[in-house]
Amino acid sequence: MTEQFSRRDFLSTSSQVGLAAVFAGAVPTVLVGSGASPDGKPAVLGGTPMNKASYSGWPILQGDEEKNILEILRAGQWFRGYQNQGMVAEFEKEFATANGANACVATSNGTGALIATLAALDIGPGDEVVTTPWTFIATINSIIAHFALPVPIDVDLETFQLDGKLADAACNENTRCLLPVHIGGAPANMDEFIAVGKKRNIRVIEDACQAHFGQWRGKKLGTLGDAGCFSFQVSKNLPSGEGGAVLTNDEDLAERIYRCHNNCTGRRTKALDGSYGMVRAFNFRMAEFPAAVLRAQLKHVEKFAAIREANGRYLNKLLADVPGVYPAKIEEGGTMSAWHL
Repeated sequence: MTEQFSRRDFLSTSSQVGLAAVFAGAVPTVLVGSGASPDGKPAVLGGTPMNKASYSGWPILQGDEEKNILEILRAGQWFRGYQNQGMVAEFEKEFATANGANACVATSNGTGALIATLAALDIGPGDEVVTTPWTFIATINSIIAHFALPVPIDVDLETFQLDGKLADAACNENTRCLLPVHIGGAPANMDEFIAVGKKRNIRVIEDACQAHFGQWRGKKLGTLGDAGCFSFQVSKNLPSGEGGAVLTNDEDLAERIYRCHNNCTGRRTKALDGSYGMVRAFNFRMAEFPAAVLRAQLKHVEKFAAIREANGRYLNKLLADVPGVYPAKIEEGGTMSAWHL
């Protein structure tokens, strides 16, 4: 190195240009990378950019969003109601079919999906939920919302996914649920969690909010446990601005989740007949407008998932050749990662 600088000097260099200048002066040119641009100079310092094409914006319009929105706007059917028809009901059918699940309940967001699902399991004060410390805060908030106790276990150092080998030891007589998170869209080891769930006779709920169309042993994430929760917030691989959903193969559980997200009124209840099921309930209904966007987006999401899978595997392969860089490992059972973001 031609210069020495302290960590304090490094941290005080706040701008990107300033950081690049520090490295340009402190490290031989070959380490900066003569291949970084045609003229060997980083683009941030005035060199020629490697990529001259513009990047795609996000979200990407697929063509039918506007048509779908105008259809419900003009029809005046802005609320999903109890008729089990319209954009939300159609999206629920399409999303369940695309993932190979029996039932889907669309919600206003991913947090609502988690809260409604835990409510349907009657999880409350004194109960414990084994989950991960490495997640978006909504996972923990959904447990605390029911005055239950989140019990975090560690993540695997190679995959960053929750370590299922630690799950059984974290359970006790108060444990009601296992809540693994497919963080970053990569699959957690569902074999381990399902085995503990069966041994302990407790439910397994997948937080698949970042894991649209990822797969574990050929099955879509969110369909392996008792239920799987998804988010359609604008950064997600399947976006609608805000939105969420729960997938399950248990029709009775789906009905309870529906009641919990719809102020006690069930899907099987006739319209406005005054019949309410006594459950811990909220209003997390999805509106027709986000469902209109989702139906347009859903037609293309698996195509994008295949592109992400190819690009992600290729990038990991390249990064693995860089000394000192260790890309996050994907479990052997992980047939496909969602490669969120």
